[in-house]
Amino acid sequence: MLLLAPAALMAQEEMPITTSSEEARELFIEGRDQAEMLKTAKSTELLKRAVELDPEFASAYLFLSFSEGGGTGFAPDPLNKAVDLSHKASEGERQMIHLIKAIRAGNERAAEIHRQALLKLHPQDERVQLWVGNSLYFQEEYRKALTHFKKAKRLNESFHLAYNILGYTYMNLGKPEKAEEYFKAYLRMLPDAANPHDSYAEFLRKQGRFDEAIEHYKKAISYNPGFLASQKGLADCYLFKGEYGLAREQYRNYSKHTSNKNNKFNSLLWEATVDLHENKPESALQVMDQYIDLADERELPYYKVYGRAYMAGILNETGQPAKAIRLYREAIRTAETEDMDENIRMNLKTLAHLWEFYALASNGDMADAEAARTQCHEMVSRQENPYHSQAYNAACGIMEIKKGDYRQARKHLSKAYEGPFTWYYTGLAWEKSGNQRKARKWYEKVAKHYSNTIELGIFRNKAMAGLRE
Repeated sequence: MLLLAPAALMAQEEMPITTSSEEARELFIEGRDQAEMLKTAKSTELLKRAVELDPEFASAYLFLSFSEGGGTGFAPDPLNKAVDLSHKASEGERQMIHLIKAIRAGNERAAEIHRQALLKLHPQDERVQLWVGNSLYFQEEYRKALTHFKKAKRLNESFHLAYNILGYTYMNLGKPEKAEEYFKAYLRMLPDAANPHDSYAEFLRKQGRFDEAIEHYKKAISYNPGFLASQKGLADCYLFKGEYGLAREQYRNYSKHTSNKNNKFNSLLWEATVDLHENKPESALQVMDQYIDLADERELPYYKVYGRAYMAGILNETGQPAKAIRLYREAIRTAETEDMDENIRMNLKTLAHLWEFYALASNGDMADAEAARTQCHEMVSRQENPYHSQAYNAACGIMEIKKGDYRQARKHLSKAYEGPFTWYYTGLAWEKSGNQRKARKWYEKVAKHYSNTIELGIFRNKAMAGLRE
């Protein structure tokens, strides 16, 4: 009994909020609530006021990172500030901050340590259950995440975020009826808010129900014209309906509604995809020149690396692999030499070498590709980043297709990340094996993936061409 006592004393119902200012605490709670409604502009304003009143308020910096990340990621500067101040916060807050840091760095071992610590400290806190579930969701561990989301809902039946993420989880598990049930429940809870309409619209879009989705996206925008997810979702609907002029205009409209640098870069990516969907790669490359110029002008190493990588991906898949290899090597040099956080540097450097391996294999430079494969295997083996391992297997799959070993190619691709790249090449491996029926299944998965990204822009026309053959 004595041995059990410390653990029992450690567990608390809710995570404390550590601040020296009661006014900052009130602003934080209001800002957190706004962030959970994805009212990121209002949330950012409130949380900035909180950290002005208490410059050592670690949790406020964490949620500020979430708000400045647009509600879909974490802005690095306030997250780094939260990490620096985490020793001044409660143990639960510290564990939460380092969980987010681990997720962003792709360190799954560290993430699991922080998850378990949080669950031991605050098992009855619905937000702890939600964020533990989110960290698993980000790793595509949807069934594990589901357990925590359900518990968050049981702990607080009015916790609207749980309904939203349950909808997304069931959608990713291939259970659209269950997903729609939760999205409609979320909408009933907050009928006059933008995000429930946006979430339901996203579900409808992914089901190919574009006109219904457009109705809900417009409803979300009517409640909040600056609601960026709906601005982007509306553009996606126009794109997949083949209304390219409206799509391009709407992606540019998205950019006008944001001052966030990440969103500015994303809007350029999406504008480039319109050209790719229209089968105009040279026009897309001109947009990517703007992306790279902006990254260079603003001295943003992360975007310098990714801008070159995105452009190289277009070049590689449109028959210009030699140019792609040169750009990937520029990305490697940028990752090695620019001033940035060492964890981010390691992640970008590894990715850039993996991209180079993929391009060498695509180009049929088998001797160089084999050397790159060995180097990448050593790098990936030293790290514990699932995405690096998945990207390595994706590149290995391309190499095996080039070598004509389609069975081995499919084996590697089955361990790659989920997305249009992997689906397209899995279809190609089946096609080259002579199994057109299975090839069509994978090509259709690309063609009916109604979430626009630069990756989809590169591969959707190729998949649709495979379906026509």
